[in-house]
Amino acid sequence: MVSLQLASQSGAIRAWAELESADRTRRRVPEKRPAVAGFLFAVPMRRKTTSHCARRILASLARRAFRRPVTDADVEPLISLYRTGRSDGFESGIEMALQELLVSPAFLFRIEHDPESPPNNPAYRIGDVDLASRLSFFLWSSIPDNQLLELAEHGKLKDREVLEQQVKRMLADPRSRL
Repeated sequence: MVSLQLASQSGAIRAWAELESADRTRRRVPEKRPAVAGFLFAVPMRRKTTSHCARRILASLARRAFRRPVTDADVEPLISLYRTGRSDGFESGIEMALQELLVSPAFLFRIEHDPESPPNNPAYRIGDVDLASRLSFFLWSSIPDNQLLELAEHGKLKDREVLEQQVKRMLADPRSRL
C-alpha cells in the first residue's frame, strides 16, 4: 500500500509516504529525511520550479511502480494530468497524476517483452530488468528494491557472480520469509 500525503507550509511542499514495508507493518517515512523519501521529496521554492519538482516526483514514482527505467513517453501523460490538476494546487496535480499511475497497466501487470529478434530456439535469456522483477516477486512477493533495479538497468545481472550475490542478499532479507 502506498499513501501519498503532501503538505504545504511557508510556500514549500513537503511530502511523505506511508508504505507497507518488508515486514508488512506500516511505517511513515519522515518528512525531514528527504534521502529516505527521495522519490517523493521536492521543494518548489518558486512558481517556475513546480513543474520541475512534479516531473522529478512522478518520474521517480513511475520508475518504481513500473519496475523499469521510464522514458519521456511514460512520464509525459502523468505531467499532463499534473498540469490539469494543479489548478487546485500542486498537491492536487500530483494526486491526479498518482491516481493515473496506480491504474496504469504497467503498474498493475508485470509485463515482459519478447526480444526484438527472436532466436531460432524458443528458449531465450530474458532481459535484466525482467529478471529483477521475476526475482523480487518470487522471493519477496514485491517489487525490486533500488539496488536490484539499478543493477538490472546497468545490465549487471547477466554476470553470474552478481546474480548469485543478489539472490543471497534477497534470501537473507526478512521479506523472503513471509
